[in-house]
Amino acid sequence: MKRMEKVKSMGFIASLMLLILAAVMIYLSIKGLRTIPPANTYEDSGLHTFEPY
Repeated sequence: MKRMEKVKSMGFIASLMLLILAAVMIYLSIKGLRTIPPANTYEDSGLHTFEPY
């Protein structure tokens, strides 16, 4: 019985660590998306030309 309690405790700790990791990744991805400039601020500088095949 003691071994089962230890396994349950380790499972709880592992799931808690995964939950914290997921929250950190969500925060970092939202932070990264905020640095992308909006499309209406784009100005064409004429460096690239696109031609059909």
